[in-house]
Amino acid sequence: MKQWWQTYVESIDYAGMISDIVSVLVELVVTIIVFWLIKKIVDRIVDLYFERDAKRIENRETGSLKRNKTIHKLVENVVQYTYFFLLGYSILAIIGVPVATLIAGAGVASLALGLGAQGFITDVVNGFFILLEHQFGVGDYVTIAGLSGTIISTGIRTTVLSGDDGSRHYIPNRNITNVTNSSNTTKHVYIDLYVDPNTD
Repeated sequence: MKQWWQTYVESIDYAGMISDIVSVLVELVVTIIVFWLIKKIVDRIVDLYFERDAKRIENRETGSLKRNKTIHKLVENVVQYTYFFLLGYSILAIIGVPVATLIAGAGVASLALGLGAQGFITDVVNGFFILLEHQFGVGDYVTIAGLSGTIISTGIRTTVLSGDDGSRHYIPNRNITNVTNSSNTTKHVYIDLYVDPNTD
């Protein structure tokens, strides 16, 4: 047994193993840096586009500033999710994990995954409809699911409210069924003012 173990240890190509490890580490570092640079460039392009659009809106050419902010937040979320997905896929592929096989084998568990992801899909669909129908935007004061506050952000999964007491409410988009938007139109206030009959 000892002789076998000694032979096995001596047969290991340590130089080749170290070379492979270093090669994988270098590839990982380069991949992470490239993806990071691409994300920074995409983020900058998105920011420049929406900043230019905001200036055009401020000049009263067209559009809504609140809608601009809402779409900006949504695009940022989509870019971020896409970045993490592609980066994770690339890292697993470099390490040697059979990603293609895992994805193909995922069909076996697709039914269970689909049932578990129903809520997430509903959140995403509702988020897009909220955006397309202009129900509310960033900066609007709204009442949703009994919670009142100012919209901080609208993502593909959740909408964030800043409450009157400073607290933040994270509301899944699937729970947004009735919305009261107090910022869209002019408010009407009724005041009962007592006037003495003898007043001139």
